[in-house]
Amino acid sequence: MYDFYDLLFENDYGLKLYLFDYLIDAICHKAERIDELSLN
Repeated sequence: MYDFYDLLFENDYGLKLYLFDYLIDAICHKAERIDELSLN
């Protein structure tokens, strides 16, 4: 797993892909929180 991250950060494309994935994940969690708030 650690080797994978070393390879990922070797190039800019891997880094951008990782950041994009992180962003999508953050947006999804935010949407879930909004759903929870609207239910209450």
